[in-house]
Amino acid sequence: MLILLGSCSKKLEKLYYDPDELATAKIEKLFTEMLNNDRVRPSYWEMRTFAVMHSAIYSQTVGFLNTTGVFQQNLNYTEGKWNDFYRPAGNGSGTLALYREMQKLYEELSGSDRIQATIFLKAAAVVLYDQACQMVDLWGDIPFSEAGSLNLNGEAVMAKFDKGEDIYREAIDVLYELNDYFATVQPDLSTQNLFRTQDILLRGDVTKWRRYCNALRLRLLMRISNVM
Repeated sequence: MLILLGSCSKKLEKLYYDPDELATAKIEKLFTEMLNNDRVRPSYWEMRTFAVMHSAIYSQTVGFLNTTGVFQQNLNYTEGKWNDFYRPAGNGSGTLALYREMQKLYEELSGSDRIQATIFLKAAAVVLYDQACQMVDLWGDIPFSEAGSLNLNGEAVMAKFDKGEDIYREAIDVLYELNDYFATVQPDLSTQNLFRTQDILLRGDVTKWRRYCNALRLRLLMRISNVM
């Protein structure tokens, strides 16, 4: 019995990795983690504590009691929203921190591995700019271009605050380039299957990623139509 259990244990260790003991990260796994985020996908926490209690009340898109302090922000919830964009902890998964980690890993790849990882980095960029522009809508100027340096190169720096209008312009330009990418990309069968497995949002459908990209770009253009 002891010999049998010991051999089974070793076999299980080979077949199923313990995620708490993994020493290396993969771009496709980080991409899934970016999507599996309370701030990206619809979740009770995000909707009940932030979307409804803040932006929905301010825009009067939900019913609410018109009591004293109804428009007063809950600082714990707003701080949580801010932190969950920058750090891989809490109820979010650090959208920007994860993207910077993906960028670092991508620079270390070469050959076929780099080609396969490209589609994940491109799709992650759409999500990043979506979330970043939402942050601009909420706070105006935010740290962006220099933020996440600890994940990117291991250096902790005081990131500057980029102007909200500059982030919007950058997002619009990058999304235009991403549209061209998704319009022409033809991943091989291995990459296609991996992308379909890891993409828990659009199931690896590049046409839908192109639509997501263009819909986001159109929304941003409409928001600045009266000020540009």
